Amino acid sequence: RGRPRRCNRNKLSNIYEYNLNNTTTDKGVKRPFYFMKLSLYKEDVTKQESGSPLYIDDGCFYVKRVGTAEYHKQIEELRKSEYGFAPKEVDNNLLLALWLSEYGVTGWDDILDEEGYELNFSRRNARIVFNNPAFYLGLNSLLINHGSDYANYLFDAVSEDIEQIKKN
Repeated sequence: RGRPRRCNRNKLSNIYEYNLNNTTTDKGVKRPFYFMKLSLYKEDVTKQESGSPLYIDDGCFYVKRVGTAEYHKQIEELRKSEYGFAPKEVDNNLLLALWLSEYGVTGWDDILDEEGYELNFSRRNARIVFNNPAFYLGLNSLLINHGSDYANYLFDAVSEDIEQIKKN
C-alpha cells in the first residue's frame, strides 16, 4: 500500500519485457536498465548563481539560471520599481531586459560594439545593450532561453570527479 503503483507490465511489448530482464551493474548493484538516474539532472548551484556560458559566434555571455526563487524575487522587485504595485499592463520584454542588465548576465567575453570596438562588461554597458528594444526578441530571447534550459546548468561529471579526488 505504501509503494507507488508501477505500470502494468503485462500490456508492454515483448521487446520491453525482454529489456526488463537485462540488467546492468553499477557498483555491484543489479538493476533493470529502464530506471532513470536522478544524478543526470543534478544542477550545479555555482553555475546557477555565477552564470552558464552561452557562446554566440566568437563571443560568450554568462547567464544566471532563470526560474530560481532568486530570479522570481528579482523580477517582482523590477516590476514594482518600474510599474508600481498595481499595474494594468506590464511589458514582459522590458522586465526581462531589465533583469538581464541588472542581474541575469554576470559577464561577457569578446563582445564588440556596433563600431567594432571591444565592449567590456559593466552594468552600464549591460543596460545599454539589453535595454535596447532592438535586442528584445533576438539577443535577449537567446539569453533567456539559455537561462531556462536546465541542461546548461547540469553538474559536470568532470567537476564531480575532481571533488572526489580532493576528498581522497
